[in-house]
Amino acid sequence: MSTRGDPTPKSHPAKKVRTHVLPPESAAAAALREAQRDQCADDTISQRIEDLIARSEPISRASLTVIRGAEVGRLHELSDAEATFGRADDVTIPVADPAVSRRHAAIHSTPLGFVITDLDSTNGLFINGERSKRHVLRDGDRIQFGSSTVFKFSYQDELEESLQKRLYESATRDALLGIHNKQYFLDNLKAAFANATRKRCPLSLLMLDVDHFKQVNDDHGHIVGDQVLKRIAALVQASTRTEDVLARFGGEEFVLLLTDSAREPASLVAERIRSSIELCTFEHEGCQIHLTISIGISTYTGARLPTPESLIAEADAALYRAKRAGRNRVAWPVSPEPSETT
Repeated sequence: MSTRGDPTPKSHPAKKVRTHVLPPESAAAAALREAQRDQCADDTISQRIEDLIARSEPISRASLTVIRGAEVGRLHELSDAEATFGRADDVTIPVADPAVSRRHAAIHSTPLGFVITDLDSTNGLFINGERSKRHVLRDGDRIQFGSSTVFKFSYQDELEESLQKRLYESATRDALLGIHNKQYFLDNLKAAFANATRKRCPLSLLMLDVDHFKQVNDDHGHIVGDQVLKRIAALVQASTRTEDVLARFGGEEFVLLLTDSAREPASLVAERIRSSIELCTFEHEGCQIHLTISIGISTYTGARLPTPESLIAEADAALYRAKRAGRNRVAWPVSPEPSETT
């Protein structure tokens, strides 16, 4: 027995340390953990790529935008190849302005940048309001040819170019039908009329109106009417050449400008269009819709019809003549008589 005063401590049994053993990870839990780790990695990679894109400089390209004259808003991209301006048929960028020479100016790429040169034009080349023979273009420079045509030179990236093109398309095309609108037609008519006068070549205008179209809207609704108009526009477009201008003039009325086309060729185009509409069947919910079209034609061949407006007025008079004669026909404002359908 030990005494009470014994300084020697008593020995105690060692405490057992309790160890918690984790159960094996289930396959589902392991798969979830792996997916979460991959997701974190994907987020990191994505963020890094986005940071690189944000820090990268956009690639700018040289271009010219029409800011006054015909086709305002149209963008012309420039490249290393030479670009020429004028009224000639073989220039890179045609300028429909009677005060512009046939070959007025040229732009070419140099180590200094893009340089524009006057090609001994009659009325000269103006840069930012000052006459110039040769000029190294800077971003924002304004280039004037003739009396009313002005381009703006600029460097734009792909997004800016795309935006400019969309703005131009929305300003010159009918939103529903996709063909050109009235203002685009009027601008092109002036240029085409000036060109026909100068070259003494024929120019024909067709004015087309869908017969009894109001009945389609009344019987089937305006949504169906819109679909029918789209189909008609496509049928008319199929009968045109690349250089012709088809536009919606208003409502169910269209205009078609045929450059370098005399009376007989224009009559053949008109009859082909009339026949294609007559033979077409438009269907809606099992109901078949049959339509016809009336067409009036006018042709400029020289001294007669001195203005673009007179060409429109004569085509409009011919259209009403076709309507009064029974519709579904092609007519001229004067003899010969409207062609009867077969």
